Amino acid sequence: MFIPFGRLVIVFSALAWTLASRAQDQVDTLSSLSANLPVIEINAYSAKSDLVRIPAAVQLIRDTLHLFPQLSFAQAINQAPGVKLEERSPGSYRLSIRGSTLRSPFGIRNVKVYLDGFNLSDGGGNTYLNLFEPGLVSKSEILKGPASSLYGAGTGGVLLLSTDPTQNQLSLSYGTYDQFTESISLYKNFARWKVSVFQSHQQSEGYREQSAMRRDLLYASQRYKSGRHNLIFVQAYGDLKYETPGGLTFDQQKSNPRQARPKTATLPGAVEQEASIFNKTLWTGAAYDYQINRSWSLNPNFTAWYTDFRNPFITNYEIRFEKNFSARPVLKYFTTTPGGSFEWTNGLEYLFQGGRVKNYVNNKGEKGNLTGAADIDGIQNNWFSQINWNLKRWQWLAGMSLNQQVYRYKTPGLEDDQRKESGPVFMPRASVSYSLGREDAVFISAARGYSPPSLAEIRPSSGEYNQELLPEQGWNFELGIKGYRNRLQYSFNLYSLNLRDAIVRRNDAAGVEYFINAGGANIRGLEAWLQYNFSWLELYGSTAYQPYEFVDYKQRTDDFSGNRVTGVPRAVHTFRLSLNPFAAMLLGGGWYYQSDMPLQDANTSFHPAYSLVNLFANYRLPISGQNISLSVAVDNLFNTAYSPGPDINAAFNRFYNPGLLRTVVVGLKWKM
Repeated sequence: MFIPFGRLVIVFSALAWTLASRAQDQVDTLSSLSANLPVIEINAYSAKSDLVRIPAAVQLIRDTLHLFPQLSFAQAINQAPGVKLEERSPGSYRLSIRGSTLRSPFGIRNVKVYLDGFNLSDGGGNTYLNLFEPGLVSKSEILKGPASSLYGAGTGGVLLLSTDPTQNQLSLSYGTYDQFTESISLYKNFARWKVSVFQSHQQSEGYREQSAMRRDLLYASQRYKSGRHNLIFVQAYGDLKYETPGGLTFDQQKSNPRQARPKTATLPGAVEQEASIFNKTLWTGAAYDYQINRSWSLNPNFTAWYTDFRNPFITNYEIRFEKNFSARPVLKYFTTTPGGSFEWTNGLEYLFQGGRVKNYVNNKGEKGNLTGAADIDGIQNNWFSQINWNLKRWQWLAGMSLNQQVYRYKTPGLEDDQRKESGPVFMPRASVSYSLGREDAVFISAARGYSPPSLAEIRPSSGEYNQELLPEQGWNFELGIKGYRNRLQYSFNLYSLNLRDAIVRRNDAAGVEYFINAGGANIRGLEAWLQYNFSWLELYGSTAYQPYEFVDYKQRTDDFSGNRVTGVPRAVHTFRLSLNPFAAMLLGGGWYYQSDMPLQDANTSFHPAYSLVNLFANYRLPISGQNISLSVAVDNLFNTAYSPGPDINAAFNRFYNPGLLRTVVVGLKWKM
């Protein structure tokens, strides 16, 4: 049942203010989705500012991944309004921010991702977030829409992930569907060096046929600090395999939701073709932060990684060898002024991906005859400059970037290559906030969004090269108010993005995907969240109202203008309650509601609304001198049948990827 947004906000606000008026000052002990102090420093925008004063709706998520055992980022990230991380089957991620699902049938596109300041997104516009285990991440910052020109062209947003390099911890968990995870974190301080290592193994048999997953990760960092010098080195190796069961029709998922995509008269099924993903990636980075003097600092950052990617699919067998490099030097100037402070940031980001893509006939999970091959280089250039000026109650943030995307496509054996260039394009951004006090502020912002097609869109699995695909673009405007008090934190904002030349997915009669520009969309909505906490109780609620509509949106002779945007629910609400009745015990639960969602552009098929309920408990064992805790988590308590990541605009209406039913996971954690 749909819950009106206005009523939801009134209930949350009344509850929080009532509790706040009765509570006495106590020390907060619960981990929070947002911080408990008014001054909260963040990494977003590379600015010396805090979460209260920064003129943007930055969403901060921290600690929730460590409260109870999880095998996915989804449950924590989906608490942020306007953000949706879908896991269609174990290991198969799709991330959208404010409805960017249209151009992401799988994987992560149009969203830039960084880990400890190092790039995870490649020069072809793709990100392998599913290589990393949730327990590695201690904090996430989410920038929504074209909010920051510091991170290059994009209309989706930016995800900044941070690790905690100071933990000594062993974790084990086991749950329904043979879900198992093991991880260990080790930390050692050698004078000026800090060394940390994180290792994890995860596996799951999955709920459906052909949905097993196995993931191994090794992550290490070394940090050196001496006076003005700060060095960081990181290394990671990820080995991921997950099976892809494929989408089902409504009748198929109703008769047997656990089946994989069955064969047809013309095509084999997912089990017969052993449809799956294999990804082996070696990733390394180095950063140097040098404080030149009291005002100037230099921070060059370099990342390199290699990926061996293999995808036996129902219609073909694709192999990709990807060599990636990223360079991001940044020069900053900072000074105090009579009324506050002034900061000027300049830099560039260069991304390169050189890859060879080969497509073969898929003979039941084995390579057959070669059907196509290409050498493709993807290059992104982003020159940026930003001014951050604090003047008493005001904070002014103005930035610009010059962005260019270049692809060089060559078929082996031919001398000439094809060059596709988008840009250079100028992207300005301006925003201002006014502090109502030390703990509250209002802000307004305007930014131009521009997103060139990714490599997987100009050259999809069909093997055809689309030279004509245009970038999508539009202006984003935002207005908000937020507050971060010791007990009460909240955020409320309105936004509008007039997206044009939208990149959308299509399927041919055989189910092979391709991408086109199909008009635009009005991306307008409202986001709000509220949190109240004191010594033994924490309440959190969020809502996103997303009445997105297509504009001048046509497919052949069909005009879908005025229809709801495919893959975006009109309303999403979340609620979380945590109780800390005594020091050794943490209890809680959560609720997630999603309204109905159109599954294709014609708006004739919809995924029905659904609610999910989860419970968790954490108990610190009474073992003298040891910090050992036992956790139990129950997801989908009421066995709700739903599809966490439907295939939108799917051929033959194969939309549905049924999700896990009731899942129980037990975990043991030893902090050494």
